[in-house]
Amino acid sequence: MLILSIYLLFLISFIALLGYAFYRFVVGKFGLRAKRIESRLNVLVERSIIQPTSASIFKQRVFSKNEEIDHFLKKYPPFHFVDILILRAGLKCNLHQFLMFLLGIFFTIFALTVGVTGSYLKAFFCGIVFASIPFVILKIQNSKRQTLIQNQLPDILEYIARSLNAGHSFNSAIQTAALESPEPIGSEFKMTFDQLNLGVSIRDAMNNLIKRIDTEDIRFFAVAVSINREVGGNLSELLGEVSSMMRARLASKLSVKALAAEGKASATVLGALPVLVLMLILVFAPNYYDPLMSSEMGSTVIFSTLGIMAFGLLWMKNMTNIQI
Repeated sequence: MLILSIYLLFLISFIALLGYAFYRFVVGKFGLRAKRIESRLNVLVERSIIQPTSASIFKQRVFSKNEEIDHFLKKYPPFHFVDILILRAGLKCNLHQFLMFLLGIFFTIFALTVGVTGSYLKAFFCGIVFASIPFVILKIQNSKRQTLIQNQLPDILEYIARSLNAGHSFNSAIQTAALESPEPIGSEFKMTFDQLNLGVSIRDAMNNLIKRIDTEDIRFFAVAVSINREVGGNLSELLGEVSSMMRARLASKLSVKALAAEGKASATVLGALPVLVLMLILVFAPNYYDPLMSSEMGSTVIFSTLGIMAFGLLWMKNMTNIQI
């Protein structure tokens, strides 16, 4: 019963994690706030006279070195989503290598669990749980890298504005700023300079920058540059104002983060306490939950309790996650 309870706990945690990730993805892409921002950016882009390029002169991302596998992976949208995560996390591997790594973990854990327990069902669940760990780490790495870039963005925009004031061209200003800026934002703007230097249009270069750095601030920068290149104006002054706006938003985010720290700490403690108590009971009294597990209503009570706990954790997470 102890092993079954642990497997059940891992399974419910994995399902709750997938559900929360799906919820955040849907809200981030299709929520009311995302729709408002997208509509405003679309209005700004439509006001500028931008002609799309007929062809791209830079290489498309390769999902696999094998052409057949690459063609197969590009057919399905979920693989594109994972590839975008790999790109934004800054990993050097391609999608095929990452998927093979996940499959290697799954089959290794599956074989070990079958050898220990003899149950294929438990082995399958354990393989799924352990194979999802690299994906969770990828999401965390992606979030950390995007946050770091967002913090570095005002400095590089201010550097570009000063270079433009000094008489440099836009391409030269981006190159100098990329060389003088720390990682990871330096390499991202260096890639943008390389594309512009090869003849890629401003619109395509900015769209690719947005694809690699999916933040609201980089979208403001890209739209500002695209419109300015089409309708004219003082780009250095515009970038200076955008940089000041970004600094103000970062300051507001830090203030809100400090004010919400107590609520987040309380949510963490309240969410971790039942799990810790359950683990302690299973360690010191392994047979304590046997009557519950053997009863007819036991499974219903367990799943209902875990569902209510997951809903409560998501509710507290949304209450303490204040967007600026």
